[in-house]
Order: sequence, then structure tokens, then C-alpha cells
Amino acid sequence: MHYPADTVYTRIPTDQGTVWLAATAQGLAGLWFDGQKHFPPALRGACRTWSVESENRPQRGQFLPDLQPHSQAMGQEDGKKWTAAADLQPTISKPGRLLDTTAWTPAPQHPTLLQAAVQLQQYLQGQRKVFDLPLDLSMGTAFQQAVWRALLALPCGHTTSYGALSQSIARPSAVRAVAAAVGRNPLSVVVPCHRVLGANGSLTGYAGGLPRKAALLGLEARLA
Repeated sequence: MHYPADTVYTRIPTDQGTVWLAATAQGLAGLWFDGQKHFPPALRGACRTWSVESENRPQRGQFLPDLQPHSQAMGQEDGKKWTAAADLQPTISKPGRLLDTTAWTPAPQHPTLLQAAVQLQQYLQGQRKVFDLPLDLSMGTAFQQAVWRALLALPCGHTTSYGALSQSIARPSAVRAVAAAVGRNPLSVVVPCHRVLGANGSLTGYAGGLPRKAALLGLEARLA
């Protein structure tokens, strides 16, 4: 994925750990949990700097309060345990193509980032079901954007499967490609990829970790 050079970012503490937000001139372009899969290379330097300078910096192997490692809570995900931000390696989006590595500019007072921060906290505190934010999904392919827009149509408190999601975009035979697009969603929570379950109702994968996925679904069940 390639983000424009004028992309700005900030980070905020939440009940689910540190969240990183990114925005372009078009709208909110990224929301990632600290250390999650597909964490953007452009933020890794900022993440390392914060980890060193913060008095309460997370230690390698540390997990969120009240959450357990995948291997303890939900079983290992794809045979891997939680990875700390300092352990992240460059991620390949396509063979021979690296993700954008251009550093972004910190802008905690950016209007879109401020809006996103407020609405995310409201959601996590059970005070909001729907996000009302300008979004920029243009860094995804046309197929990925179609999948992400289908996720946006899924109401709070409802879930779907990868198969049903592929049906909703008229690509019933593209279940695996749909699953891959869900996994590469750059706007966790706002584009609710956590609402996608396996065909048998299992949690399956989630870039932010299965414990978080369970926590978000539990929150939404109480909101519904």
C-alpha cells in the first residue's frame, strides 16, 4: 500500500492499548493497534522512539491488561504468537513490492485525527455505535476497496462470514481473496473487519489479535 507524502499521524492511549491514527487530505486513512500485523513501515521509527521514551513503555512479550496471549486465550493464530512492535520486520504486500516506507508527519491537532480520536474513545466506552468520519481508502486496490466498503455496511452488533462477504460483492468464488482483503484492512474498528467470523462461527484471524477481536465483539453485543 502506498500513502501520500503528506500523510499525518498521531497516537492515543485506549482501553485496548495504544492506537495509531493516520490521515490524508481526503480523510482518515489508517487505524492500527500498536504492534499489530501489517503495522505500516512509515510508523515503525515513531513507534520505536515512543517505546524508548515512554515511562510506561511496553516490554517485549507484554500483553494488554486483562488480555492473554493468543496461545493461552484462543490458541495460536497462524502458528504465531503476539509480536511486539520492536520485533516487526518489513512486510511484503506483493512479491517484489515493499509497503510505503516514507516517514509521516506527527500532527496530533489535525482535525480528522482529533475527530477520530474522540469517536474511537466514545465507541470503546460504549457511547457510540457508528463512526461519522471522512475516510480515505484509496491506498487499496479496487477489489480491496469493494471489500472494505462492504464491511462498512455491516451494522454494529452483527457479524458475517467470509463466504457471505464474498457473496455481497458478487464474487462468490473469491472467498480467499476476500479474506486476504479483510486481513489487510488499514482502518481497524472503523472499517469493522472484526465482525467477520469463520464459516463455523469461530473468531479466525484478526490483525490486532484474537483477544482484541473477542473484546470488540463483546462490547458490540452489549451495545446492540
